[in-house]
Amino acid sequence: MIWEQVTLGGKDQVDCRLLAAVRLLYAEDGSKIRSIGVEMLQSWDAPTALLGLANECKVLRTLVGLCMLATAPFPTSISEDQDLLNRDDISENICLATEFRTNKKQLLINTISSLQLRLQSLTMQELVSAPR
Repeated sequence: MIWEQVTLGGKDQVDCRLLAAVRLLYAEDGSKIRSIGVEMLQSWDAPTALLGLANECKVLRTLVGLCMLATAPFPTSISEDQDLLNRDDISENICLATEFRTNKKQLLINTISSLQLRLQSLTMQELVSAPR
């Protein structure tokens, strides 16, 4: 068996398999899941309330948390990396490694921001549709 890693960041924000898995994790109605299908669970283009607004909010919070966990191992901030890159006394290898690390952090930060915007939008929909 070949194990593939799931990805965070980039064009699709989150690997479609991870998105489907987290949606399944919080799903409360098994019969609804069977009727939806894997393709829809993996898609950002799926209707917002595919498994309900509350479910999708939990999914987005979990994905934001996973992205935050992915940033935790980095020993420096992006600004510290930029300061290092501005120095004249670093080797080409250090420069390349620092640029890679900075781009990876920026990708995760952009993904967090994008997921948080989705979450804010859903939260507003939830407030509007809540019974009064």
